[in-house]
Amino acid sequence: MSNTQASPIKSLTARQREWLSHLEAWRERGGTLKAYASANELSVSGLYSARRVLEQHGVWPSRARNETREVTPPKLVPVRLTSVLPVPAMYRLVLPSGVILEIPEHADPARCRVLLASVSEVLR
Repeated sequence: MSNTQASPIKSLTARQREWLSHLEAWRERGGTLKAYASANELSVSGLYSARRVLEQHGVWPSRARNETREVTPPKLVPVRLTSVLPVPAMYRLVLPSGVILEIPEHADPARCRVLLASVSEVLR
């Protein structure tokens, strides 16, 4: 009796081996799995599912959620303001219901008429 076990790849179905070859091609090319799937007219959800199954079979590297990953701290960049942009003037209408309408000073008068007519209709 032999102690050697069958290769995990040999235990895969033909379809699983096909997905494995796609995943290997994706890894070599780089980029996102979604872009690879689109370029090769494959289902992106199928690739993600296949990757998960192949991880379970031990033929694809696991992306365990609890893996310790080296985290690079964010870099802070000093910023200096050179000017302040002016705030546009607004007309502010506070209605008895508590609704506040703010209309820019240079708003199109025709649009303002439509807005105010709509508000008056609702308040009737």
